[in-house]
Amino acid sequence: MYDWPVTEEFMVDPERRIVLKSVASASAAVREYLGISAAGERHAVEREMREIVFRVAAGTPQRLQAGGLERSFLEFGDHGDRLVMRAVRRPAVVHWLWARFARTSDQLRVQS
Repeated sequence: MYDWPVTEEFMVDPERRIVLKSVASASAAVREYLGISAAGERHAVEREMREIVFRVAAGTPQRLQAGGLERSFLEFGDHGDRLVMRAVRRPAVVHWLWARFARTSDQLRVQS
């Protein structure tokens, strides 16, 4: 935003709502745009939502960090694409299978 990095931290609550917990940016203009007028780069926030809609940036791609994993938004769509993220509950075996075979399926997708 305004060519400045912004970090948003989210968590998922027991009802599978996504909760924005904090926003950080070194830019006062970005913080003002987000309605933050207090001093300092990092600010606590408490905003619940069922989904988050992002647009893949035209410039530097955003990064998603979750559970020690970091992925570029460009792995999910192209510049300008709309990404909708929701918290879903999956059986542990589905998570295990995804973790075990995701790298293989990514390689297959690149080759095809």
